[in-house]
Amino acid sequence: MTVVPPTPVRSDKPQPWQEINRLVDEYSLTPDGLPPMPTDAVVLLTGSSGSLGSHCLAQLVQSPQVKQVICVLRVGQSASPSVSKEAYRDQLHAKQISLSEGEWAKVTLLECDPTDLHLGLGDDDYVNLQKRITHVIHAAWPMDFRPGLSSLGDQFTFLRHLLLLTSAGGLRRRFLFVSSIAAVAQRGLTPAHAGELIAEAPMAITESATGLGYADGKIVCEKILERAATAYAEQLEITIVRGGPIVGSRATGIWTTKEVVPMMLRSSLSLGKLPQLRGTLSWMPVDDAAAVFCEILFARHPLAPVYQVENPVRQPWSDLLDTVAPELGLTTRIPFDDWLAQVIQAAESQGTARGYPVLKLQAFFERLFQPAVCGQVILATDRSRSCSPTLRRMRAVEDEVVLKFVQHWKDIGYFQ
Repeated sequence: MTVVPPTPVRSDKPQPWQEINRLVDEYSLTPDGLPPMPTDAVVLLTGSSGSLGSHCLAQLVQSPQVKQVICVLRVGQSASPSVSKEAYRDQLHAKQISLSEGEWAKVTLLECDPTDLHLGLGDDDYVNLQKRITHVIHAAWPMDFRPGLSSLGDQFTFLRHLLLLTSAGGLRRRFLFVSSIAAVAQRGLTPAHAGELIAEAPMAITESATGLGYADGKIVCEKILERAATAYAEQLEITIVRGGPIVGSRATGIWTTKEVVPMMLRSSLSLGKLPQLRGTLSWMPVDDAAAVFCEILFARHPLAPVYQVENPVRQPWSDLLDTVAPELGLTTRIPFDDWLAQVIQAAESQGTARGYPVLKLQAFFERLFQPAVCGQVILATDRSRSCSPTLRRMRAVEDEVVLKFVQHWKDIGYFQ
């Protein structure tokens, strides 16, 4: 597979903001010495049942710096059965994530109601939790591009309640929010800025709003956190980490079918044709991404307001399709717009969307798929690379890893 060097379009010459950031970093005063590496960190982790969250859990419990990981599990308003440790462990095993007995002993499950001011906990339990937490990774988010912004109120409430929890109790804590490339994609989709590096910095709402609930919801959270970072500067060290395209596990090939690439391939199999995709991709396996997020969390210097995590080594889409096509028995490729029109027509003529999952996200495929995932939106990662040895060592996603993804989808019957 051909690898495109990690120099994005129009990045030969440093942008003015890059030089300013470099000089600010070089000449700013920092506290004398480096803060000691924590040896008894207690990390509150949300979203641990998801792909990224579960891999973050695996990274955290393997670290000698971490004493305990408190996994927040959401309980709805209606009575629902408690999640036992055994059931939760089975969920991890299904993702081929195995923890040793010593690592598993670090895990505490905490069921909560995110919409409740005290997370559904009794007063004593709430205060006890507040006294123990030293770090937070807030990764919980529904992986669904369909809901509108107005339907994400529970997500904003959850964030507010986590900030209330962690801004009190007498400790200064690190709070890492997992944002998304979607929160800043609109700038890259603007013709005047297409292909330019998007800075690791806050962005004005007028430049970033897309009208899509998933993306705009992340923007709302970023702006809430920017205000909290100012209001609670003494209590919280807040950082926003925007994740680029995070794919399946490099080690196991497990990749959820709820994301756009497997949906595209499944629809292509039903149609008998692949789309022609030009430009480049920047996939990062989820196990690598989890390592980067955790390395940023425990960086030995004060955290910046924003980091971005994306594979800086870009690869041609055409090469990836060359790898996948024989495995799917597909020899025909047609222009993307024609492909999408034929997918829609085939589903309508058959009277069912079964076999054509892209229709679940039709608006996204029509508006954003090509520009957002084919190299028009590129994240700067200099700051993240300075924190993360994993990101500095990042390489292209090899053919054998791509074929692991395809084999996983075959094994679970997704391509039948």
